[in-house]
Amino acid sequence: VSAERTPESYKSIYFNAAEILYEQGKFMEASKLLEWVIFFNPKKKLGYQYLIDSYYNLNDKKEACTILKKAEKMDIRPQINFELSCN
Repeated sequence: VSAERTPESYKSIYFNAAEILYEQGKFMEASKLLEWVIFFNPKKKLGYQYLIDSYYNLNDKKEACTILKKAEKMDIRPQINFELSCN
């Protein structure tokens, strides 16, 4: 699987399904799809925001920090509504 060869319709389906799960508070299921979302579209700011928030809500702050750092390397500044201390 390569991001370049994945049809836009598939990318959209993954993001829309992840967004629905995220909004329903199903953070474990959402995080699995959101990992694919940022793989398929590494510039999708909202994908990073949802994924960081999902991991934070799952009390996996280490993984939330990993995704935050990955976003920052891509020059993406996700808006997070909580204090996340990453060292």
